[in-house]
Amino acid sequence: MAIKVGGTEVITNARQLSNIASVDATTVAALGTAGVGGSNTFEATASGALANGDPVIINANGTVSKPALTISANDPATFGYSSNSNQGTTINGTGQTQGLSAAYNSNSGTTGAGAFLVTFRDASASDALKGNMMTVRTDGELNVEGEFSIGGETVEGNRATDVCFNEPLNIFFIAYRKKASDTVSVRALTPNGARTVSGGSAYTIKTDTLAPRIATDNNDNPYNFVVTFLESNNSALMAKPFQYNSSNGVITVGGEVTIESSSCAGGHHIVYDSTNDKFIVTYANTGDNKNIKTKVITFDGSGNSLSVGSEVELSSVSVGDFNFGTVFTTSGKTVIAMKDEDNSNYLTTAIFTTSGTGGSFSSTQVAVSQDVDNVSIGYDDNTNRVGIAFKNGGVTNTVTNFTTASVGASSLTFQSSSPASLGTTNSEKGSARMPFSGTNVGTTLDTARTGDNKLLVVFTTQGDYGRVNIANLGSTSTSLTSTNYIGISDAAYSDGQTATVQTMGAIDDAQSSLTPAAKQYVQKDGTIGSSASTPSVEAGLALSATKLLVKG
Repeated sequence: MAIKVGGTEVITNARQLSNIASVDATTVAALGTAGVGGSNTFEATASGALANGDPVIINANGTVSKPALTISANDPATFGYSSNSNQGTTINGTGQTQGLSAAYNSNSGTTGAGAFLVTFRDASASDALKGNMMTVRTDGELNVEGEFSIGGETVEGNRATDVCFNEPLNIFFIAYRKKASDTVSVRALTPNGARTVSGGSAYTIKTDTLAPRIATDNNDNPYNFVVTFLESNNSALMAKPFQYNSSNGVITVGGEVTIESSSCAGGHHIVYDSTNDKFIVTYANTGDNKNIKTKVITFDGSGNSLSVGSEVELSSVSVGDFNFGTVFTTSGKTVIAMKDEDNSNYLTTAIFTTSGTGGSFSSTQVAVSQDVDNVSIGYDDNTNRVGIAFKNGGVTNTVTNFTTASVGASSLTFQSSSPASLGTTNSEKGSARMPFSGTNVGTTLDTARTGDNKLLVVFTTQGDYGRVNIANLGSTSTSLTSTNYIGISDAAYSDGQTATVQTMGAIDDAQSSLTPAAKQYVQKDGTIGSSASTPSVEAGLALSATKLLVKG
């Protein structure tokens, strides 16, 4: 029978705890003695390996396993906006939009979570520096919140802005080129929900500069940033670090270093290598046959300074000006997509592997055997796939295309179908940009989050109209259902072993970092988290940081 205290049921007929906000150690011991918790177990054959503390489901054949997440790639990618030839929706109404960049707020449960920030130069409004926030709806299209000014600034150049997101700080950081002074500056932009941002003070990086790029780490405190830029007089590629103090919002700019002393007008990119805690700078040297070159940058956080590694050259490729992009992947590799002028302007890729203060390139691969232009690349960690946007080369007002590939240790596996179309784009300024998407793209403002496997694609159509679309790189499914969860693995078991599963009422002691009295949920990939997944399956109640009262 059920047990009530003060008229409130605290133990159900199934001997399950109910309506209990906290449980102390004495109560836990008493419940175990009474048979409510402690020793309830079930034995079955393991299908696949189980770790101690893993959630366990019962399969149709009577075996048990950890819930698994299956990812199926879309070949080709599909788009949220497909009713208008995939051209997406406008960022800036009828305004002329240039210098596009975008970043994603990947912080689940924080202010503005699941929102993208797109920054740009509004050429129809005296080159004002502007932004626009957007989230992904359940129908795959976008909530576009409307443009807003950033700091009252004006900017210059088709590569006038670059934006990144620092996850621990929950702040966007923008690097931009001021119009009046040709000065590269940075600002911290704090999300105000998913609709706008509030901007901090501008900090000068360097005068007489252009084409800024910015990257941040996410695992140090204070959190480190690197801005790369070109000297206006000789196209030397330079870099400067800065640190952000979260207690007072102050940005401290460090010492400048030279990446390449001249002839870098062919473009450059910087990414953070989280595997090796390095920044990877890739550039095209116009004085050396436009060869792709890479240098590894190490941030000395204590001194707010940078050290530059030795040059690594991809000598077999000559890239068109600003016709390449780079992205770091969770496999620990930096992927480069480029227009190869040495091979009929074909879309070509290579993989860079960091080693110490240097590294090495893989062999090049042709992704698309056609003349291409305006190449950019993004990465989705959930599907482990890159998305590459490009336009048909040598043709004015032609289409922007989109292709995908999975990332291996030293090579890519490209989609088998022809690239998808994103509509017409201007040949001079139609460059797509894609931020790292992370997982769990937001569906509604500030609230529900769903829909993995997506990239935001930012591009320019005829007339310099900025547009965005959502590329769906794949779909996911899980073996977890609303009814098949039975408990927690009591130890580590290999495939085929007889496994002991702690079932409802048992107390598992193999967890970590739990919050006492907080419900825990089984996630689609077989992990345990404090937020409900889809389907919503309660794993149990946290009794301490390491103990879970199992629900099944």
